[in-house]
Formats: sequence, structure tokens, C-alpha cells
Amino acid sequence: MKIGVSSGDLNGIGIECFVNAINNLDKDYKFFLYVNKANLKQYLSMCNNMPYYKFENNYLLIKDYKIEIIDVGKYYNIEFGKISKEAGENSYQSIIQCTQDCIDNKTEMIITLPITKESCYLAGMDFPGHTELLAKMCGVDSPLMILFYKQFRVALQTVHIPVKDVPKNIKTNSIIAKTKQFADSLTNDFGTNSKIAILGLNPHSGEGGNIGNEEIDEIIPAINELKAGGFFVEGPFPADGFFGHSLHNNYAGVLSMYHDQGLVALKLASQGRGVNFTANLPIVRTSPDHGSGLNIAGQGIADYHSTLEAIYEAINISRSRKIKEILKVI
Repeated sequence: MKIGVSSGDLNGIGIECFVNAINNLDKDYKFFLYVNKANLKQYLSMCNNMPYYKFENNYLLIKDYKIEIIDVGKYYNIEFGKISKEAGENSYQSIIQCTQDCIDNKTEMIITLPITKESCYLAGMDFPGHTELLAKMCGVDSPLMILFYKQFRVALQTVHIPVKDVPKNIKTNSIIAKTKQFADSLTNDFGTNSKIAILGLNPHSGEGGNIGNEEIDEIIPAINELKAGGFFVEGPFPADGFFGHSLHNNYAGVLSMYHDQGLVALKLASQGRGVNFTANLPIVRTSPDHGSGLNIAGQGIADYHSTLEAIYEAINISRSRKIKEILKVI
């Protein structure tokens, strides 16, 4: 399988995590790393506690892996831990080329290493994050962000917007659309059932309108319409009790109304091994579920497990999609 990997922020931990993940990978895959070659050499020379590696022409050799370097971006002087326009420019160019090559079928899936959004904004990137940028490049209006760890999957109704803007984005039609996307992804990408729990927005799911009306006005009508359409959904559940009693174990997926509502529980459960997946795209894209780790960059202490899981899960999702396509033909 051909796997494209964007470099992420070179002032952060992304490459360190990737190299350590490759060093612990147990199967043979073909990797393409989109990074400025001179910067990659500088980065690895500056990192502590790196596994053995060497360069051979346009390849980075780690253990038995021969990773092809796709030279993108302009060389700049890496400064671990620093927010900079140059770091943002390089990470942005890496994402663009890595994604485009996957769209053009030069690779079968992509792993995006963590960016620093402040650096990308300095470089003129006008997207809130990977999710929105990839959707734009793929011509998709409504990407679905799913973070997961093993069988614990959380999809987001709203993603990278201020908390104050969440209530006005909780609308019946949008909830129905996101839930249908989620159900489709659970079936086609994860090969599981599509039993979905839908969380409420307000404390205690609004207590019958005493603590907000979004449940009554928007969420419950969406649930009722989905049930009438044959979808297996339940809710709205108060998030604290739902996760506190591990009710997520009873469902294939959980639809969270906003970013932190569901992801705090997911990241607590995953302990640094969660994976971010963008559903409803024509390409397969995963990433580690953490940021660029500027505060620990170069120290050789970053946990690589989320990157390793992102690689394995991209492969699993790609295989699941191919099986579904074969079954459609049959």
C-alpha cells in the first residue's frame, strides 16, 4: 500500500513521532514523506534519542523501511518550540502536495502530522484546520470529523468554532445529515453496525426546557426523524452521565454536539493512542489526535503511539472501503 505523509510543523514533534512509529511498525508498506529534504536532515540531526536512520539519495532509511522523500517547501532554519511563518509555510505546502497526490491516485491514503495553526495563519492559511482544508481540496461541503480509539468513536456535530457559536449551529437538518454521514462511515469505513448515541447540548440535556431549548427544538426532532427513516439512534443523552457510566460501550458511535464535549472523554480513554479520521471524503485521511507539541519538540520524549495507530487505522479503513466496493460489484 502507498501511504503519503505530510510533514506537519517542523518546529514540533510530528517527524519525531513518525520516525519512531516507523521503527515500531511490523509490516511492509510504501511511504512517501512530503518534506523539504534539507530540513528533514536538519530536524533529525537536532532530535534526541532517535532510532538509527540514514539517507540514501531521495530516501530515508529506517530499519527495513525505505521512505521516499518528496521534496516540498523552502529550507529554513528549524527552531524547536517556535511559532513561525516559515514553519507554517512548509507545513501548508506539505499538506497541499500530499493531499493532491492522493486525489490524483499517486498514493492510496494520507497521514497528516500535526500542524501549529498559529504558524499556518502567519503563512496565510485561511482554514481552521486540516479537516476544512482537505474538504475544500476534495470538493466536499460537509466533512465529518471522527476521533476514535479501538471501538470508541466520537463524531462532531460542530468542529472548530467558538463555543458561543455552537447553539446556533445545532439545527435539526444538520444533525440528521451528520448522523447519516456517521452511519455510512461506521458501515463502510469501520465495517461495524451503525448504532449511534446522540448527546444533548445543555446540562442534563436541558431538563425538559428548564436549562435550554435546543434539545426540544432541534435535537429530539432530528432523532425522531432519523428513527422514522430506519436509523438506529438513541438520545439525547447528558454527556456527563453518558460517559461517566461508560454507556459509549453500547454503541458503535457517539455524535457529540461540540468539540470538547466528546473529545475530552475520548482522549482520556485513549491515553495518547487516539486517531483522528476525516469521513465523507473521497480519500482516506487519518492523523494522530494530538497537536504539534512545541513545548517538548526535539527532546526525544514525544509519544509516537498515536501516529502508529493512525498508520494502522488508515490501512484498515482503506481496506474496508475496498471490500465494500467489491461487494457492490458482486
